[in-house]
Amino acid sequence: MDKFTIEFYENTTRVLYFFYYDGKIILTNGFVKKTQKPPKLEIECAKTYRDDYIERSDKNEKI
Repeated sequence: MDKFTIEFYENTTRVLYFFYYDGKIILTNGFVKKTQKPPKLEIECAKTYRDDYIERSDKNEKI
């Protein structure tokens, strides 16, 4: 899981993402940055979304 940040006025937003096959980059979730380290809950949510995406992708479901 990786992240990138967006600064908009005085708020900094982080977006968590992962790389998938064929060069796809899948954005999982974003949140307003309040500390240096991302909250564990946000990381867990991103992992859940990643696992869900991969599972549905493997089943050829429309995503």
